[in-house]
Amino acid sequence: EAIVQVAGKLMHERGYSGVSLKRLAKKVGVTEPALYYYFRSKQELLYLIVSRSVNVAIDNAEHILQSNCAPSWKLRQMITKTCIEVLNNLPVFAIYFRDKDLLLAKHRALMVEKERRLINAFAAAYRECVDGGAINDDHYPAVDVLIIFGAVSWCYKWWKPGKRSPEEISRRVAHVMLSGLLSRENQGHPAQSEKHILS
Repeated sequence: EAIVQVAGKLMHERGYSGVSLKRLAKKVGVTEPALYYYFRSKQELLYLIVSRSVNVAIDNAEHILQSNCAPSWKLRQMITKTCIEVLNNLPVFAIYFRDKDLLLAKHRALMVEKERRLINAFAAAYRECVDGGAINDDHYPAVDVLIIFGAVSWCYKWWKPGKRSPEEISRRVAHVMLSGLLSRENQGHPAQSEKHILS
């Protein structure tokens, strides 16, 4: 676990090509042969780095989907929780979106499947909102879901730690995304602090 964390930090700072297993071994204080005992290649290490946080996001989304809560609450929570996971693990998601093409083919296929599972969870929550009348059925489901997923995924690119917490930003993203979709009675009201997030 410690090795994976250090490797993630180095790859975020230096890029995938700028980190060798030799450099990593020196950084964590082990021999290079000892490192190869745990990881067969740098590409395998890259997969371990990026897959863990994505797995957490999938588990969160699917758990929310299986709850007995209102559909609009599910979709809001799914957006919020996924955004928080992205922002709390910003280096990992930055590495993933920047370097995923460097993964081995088998690992790329696994990550594509993970992305599909996450998008499917969002799509299922969206459909529940439509079926329950929280979202009018004259929207464009496939487009709307991809817009939401894209906004949540891309927040790693512009958010800077400091003034606003991941929780504040994530609630705001959910509010902005859903304001154009949910009927007025299903929109809820942003917390007072959220009204000034961008001020």
